[in-house]
Amino acid sequence: MESALEILYEAYSESRMADSPSIREGYRKLGIAVQALPLKDNDAIMDAVCLICTAHERQAFLHGIRTGARLREELGK
Repeated sequence: MESALEILYEAYSESRMADSPSIREGYRKLGIAVQALPLKDNDAIMDAVCLICTAHERQAFLHGIRTGARLREELGK
């Protein structure tokens, strides 16, 4: 069973607008850099980058929610 935080993150990630211009630019530069590689290697690198980015985004989202909950608790005292 998923936790409430997991459900919130899924809703956030599904409803999020398109990537920011800086993230799109980063992917563009990465795409250019890996074009010289064979397609198999190119795909492997892009897949790894996407996995890392998704994991980092999820971790940051969960940390932000937990920090907000802690702040609310501290302010309620």
